[in-house]
Parts: sequence; C-alpha cells; structure tokens
Amino acid sequence: MKFTIGALFVALTLLPGCVEIDNETVKEMPTGYLCSLLDPNTWISTAPERSAIFSELRVRGADCTLPSGSARY
Repeated sequence: MKFTIGALFVALTLLPGCVEIDNETVKEMPTGYLCSLLDPNTWISTAPERSAIFSELRVRGADCTLPSGSARY
C-alpha cells in the first residue's frame, strides 16, 4: 500500500512537468506531436505554449487538422 501511494505521489508531482514547451523545444518535436498538443482534448496549453507551437508550424509550413476541427494560426 505504501508503494502504491508513493508511486502515485511521484507520478502526480513529476510527470506533469516533463514536457516543457517553448520556442526552442518545439524545434525538436515532430509536426504530428505539435498538432496533438493543440487539441484541447489531449493537452491544455497556455497562451505562450500555443504561440510557440504556431510559430514553429508556420516555419515548417504545416497545418493541423484535429478531431475538433482545424487549428489555424
């Protein structure tokens, strides 16, 4: 039981901080992954994160079609 509580604590405190999204990190991410981050059903992004994602998509000349509709910049 103690192991389960410990594992849950680690998962809830460390894992949400594993993905850092800024103008530098988006350059290394695949286009499909960037598009998935724009889908509010999978990831709730902040305004600076969305801005960094859209800027990188613009540089790549990519457009995303999400299950909830198109993500346009």
